[in-house]
Amino acid sequence: RVWASEADRTLSRASILGGSAVVLVVFFFGFCAFLALWAWPDVIASTDPNLYFFALFSKGRSTRLDSWPGLAALLCAAIFSEGAVDSLQNGITATLSSTLLQGRPLGATRALVLFVNLPLAILGATPLVNNVLNLFLLSNMLTTVCALPLLACFVPGPWAHRLISEGAVVLGCFGGAAGLSSYGCIR
Repeated sequence: RVWASEADRTLSRASILGGSAVVLVVFFFGFCAFLALWAWPDVIASTDPNLYFFALFSKGRSTRLDSWPGLAALLCAAIFSEGAVDSLQNGITATLSSTLLQGRPLGATRALVLFVNLPLAILGATPLVNNVLNLFLLSNMLTTVCALPLLACFVPGPWAHRLISEGAVVLGCFGGAAGLSSYGCIR
């Protein structure tokens, strides 16, 4: 719960620890996917790229989960995803309650969080989202394109504070999402 840290030192330690853990976990999953592709190069043609990691645990050249380690990996991935969704929901709630609804009753915060999340839940249940993995990868894409503008806020010095404003960060995030989305549509 980085946003609830008591001091700057705690915040920076938690940020470094959390960022390092994320890098290690993502490296592990990506490295295992590379190992699976190295072992079975023909998996590329028959498998969704999001499932290369699970090809390592299948008994043949398919990505069926037909082994206990594969099932354990799937359960871990589901648990990690739920933890990320829980943290995202807590962050949304904390931001809404501390900025837009400061001093208002808790019921107003709950209603606004429901109002924000209900369209997303409806969109996730429609045929427009034909692959749940793509829905999760959308949040990963947004996190990736927002990382650089948000990290730019930590640049020390008065010149940086003049150049990097709240508007610049928001425009940087929108610009990154628009650029990456247009690249994906063109490609």
